[in-house]
Amino acid sequence: WLRDLSDTGTIEFPRYCFSFERESIKSVHLVGFSDASEEAFEGVFYVRVESQDAVHVNIFTSRSRVAPIKSQSIPRLELLGCLVLAKLVEHVRYAISTTIDITSEYYFSDSYTALCWVRNKTQKFKQFVEERTKKIRSMTDTNLWKHVKGIDNPADLVTKGMLPSELR
Repeated sequence: WLRDLSDTGTIEFPRYCFSFERESIKSVHLVGFSDASEEAFEGVFYVRVESQDAVHVNIFTSRSRVAPIKSQSIPRLELLGCLVLAKLVEHVRYAISTTIDITSEYYFSDSYTALCWVRNKTQKFKQFVEERTKKIRSMTDTNLWKHVKGIDNPADLVTKGMLPSELR
């Protein structure tokens, strides 16, 4: 692990998402993913920009948290990942919409349980779930929450962990 740590200096992420003329931009899509494990939960946003010539997809921001010391069920941790993602939405919208119009937004989770909690507006849940789903619903449109297979979820990288050499 220590030998592999020296590789972190060679990993680069393109940070600027709008490196072409504003007039050539056709659409801007925000795509968010959340995930959780027993160790951590996370939300990550990508920006997909379609221009006249090409499509560019860049990681825009992410936020991760260490799982609480008090043991929680995986569905509850997945809900916390959705909450982190929902909180990021406001920051991402503000950062992008000051310069570019956002065409669409989508949020993905690999947890059917968390998605059902978020989408269900009629049933009352226990306090932990109810409070978090209320916050998520107030910040996002519940119709924009979709399911993604766990293997296709890019937020999985943080919650499962990986070596720097694997990240490249």
